[in-house]
Amino acid sequence: MALLDQSDALQKASQPVSERLVGDVLRLLKAQGFAGLVPQLSAYTIASVLALALDLAAFNVLLLAGVRAALAGVAGYASGLILHFVLSSRYVFRTEGSAKTGTQRFVEFSLSGGVGLVMTWAIIHVATDFAHLPAMAAKGAAVVASFIVVFVLRRSIVFAGARP
Repeated sequence: MALLDQSDALQKASQPVSERLVGDVLRLLKAQGFAGLVPQLSAYTIASVLALALDLAAFNVLLLAGVRAALAGVAGYASGLILHFVLSSRYVFRTEGSAKTGTQRFVEFSLSGGVGLVMTWAIIHVATDFAHLPAMAAKGAAVVASFIVVFVLRRSIVFAGARP
């Protein structure tokens, strides 16, 4: 049995990251029952849209106030991240019965957002600089990919372990 597990691990390690990620996402959907994910995914989507709206509003207000664009961008992103955490903690994922503190969840939530940020950069970089795709097409692909990965990370790691 251990030899079989090692063989599976070696086969999985030799797969490209994108193949492993898709496989992991599909296994999660199957294990959790896709129908059961729809309400949670819908609530997560709404939280994401509201967080993005706050991010953009803060960004624009700060730009109008004369704040440099990069700093305004960071402040907008941070405000959206905080709102998304609050909404996710209250309306999307269960936190009751979790052994994690709110601070620990926020740190993990922020790190998962960092994963999405790096993914976004990498996808846009490769798509525009190497595949010569239009920037908006690259951004669209990055948004979809990072949304799925970050949702899975938050569902399976950040908010895992809470009791229903």
